[in-house]
Amino acid sequence: MIGLLVLLLHLSNLTIAQFHYRHKLSIIPPGSIRSRTFSRHKVNGRGQTYPSAAMLDSSRALPCCQDESGGAVCRTTRAHNPKEFLRKCNTEPDFSLVICCKSCNDVTVDFKERGALFFNTASNGTYCFDRMSSSYCSRFQSSSDSWSTKRWSCNSEHFRLGFRVCRQSCGFCSMDWRNSPEALRC
Repeated sequence: MIGLLVLLLHLSNLTIAQFHYRHKLSIIPPGSIRSRTFSRHKVNGRGQTYPSAAMLDSSRALPCCQDESGGAVCRTTRAHNPKEFLRKCNTEPDFSLVICCKSCNDVTVDFKERGALFFNTASNGTYCFDRMSSSYCSRFQSSSDSWSTKRWSCNSEHFRLGFRVCRQSCGFCSMDWRNSPEALRC
């Protein structure tokens, strides 16, 4: 459904002359390009990777569980494709804990439990990574360079960018999602 909307939007931007000039449209299907990820996994003697063990931090407050942009995307996705919405809530941390956190609470387990399932299990290596390099995330974490204004940081109060870009470096993988205190301000 989303792919069809993207195609229609793309076609509406082309004029008739442009459409005739381009003999075929090249559209990259969603999910066909793997995002750039940086992981701090260790490699054992057989070449298999495993995440380095970390103690869970239960002293850090959890991020706020709200829907982005007033929840319009969440309501639309849930109304038009409930199965896909449920699948994303249960399998995609960015969608489940950032984009549609509050709406996902209505169709599956609480966000604390979802966070624990994503990050506090043996398979957390699948979801625990940085999308940017170690040096970038180090600057982001220490609020140096362009991050010195502290508007965006690893702090749970402003977690959206940190969670998406430097999830592992910011410590979201080692948070004790089940036992950490609730966010102070939402």
